[in-house]
Amino acid sequence: MGKFSIRSPIPRIEVENLVRQTAVRIPTRISSGSGTIVRQQGQTYTVLTK
Repeated sequence: MGKFSIRSPIPRIEVENLVRQTAVRIPTRISSGSGTIVRQQGQTYTVLTK
């Protein structure tokens, strides 16, 4: 059988810090939106939006 490990839940403060670091607002002339940074390549960011 393969090895596996049981991870404990991520502490709430760590989740909150991660969200603050990766959440972005996207303003436009008509409206605004938000998303989460999922990748960075140099000065180019890929953002997942709803």
